[in-house]
Amino acid sequence: MHEFYLAQGLMGQVRELAALHGAVRVTRVRVRIGPWAGVVPDSFRFGFEALASAEPLTQGAELELELPPRCWRCGNCGFLIEGQGPPGTCPGCDGGAFHPLGGIELTLMQVEMEQEEGDV
Repeated sequence: MHEFYLAQGLMGQVRELAALHGAVRVTRVRVRIGPWAGVVPDSFRFGFEALASAEPLTQGAELELELPPRCWRCGNCGFLIEGQGPPGTCPGCDGGAFHPLGGIELTLMQVEMEQEEGDV
């Protein structure tokens, strides 16, 4: 289950950012998982929640996942289709040269955190 190891890496980034900004609590973490990343979102969420609950800094932190759809673009006319796989022929030009769009990224987009009262 490589998602658990990915969640561990994410938690390391979150801890570093919290320390850098003097945060005492992380409330929300937003992550983008590219359509071709090979990450199972439910498994990644499970790993994050298990790790987050073990640390006072991240207990109760919400994980927000951005999951853009898999898209295909026709190389002939640029027609765009969402779905698991490209159609046999392009509805725009009757061609069939579809290419996948999107990436394999797993990107930390945003971390919301709280500082001690009295801190600016």
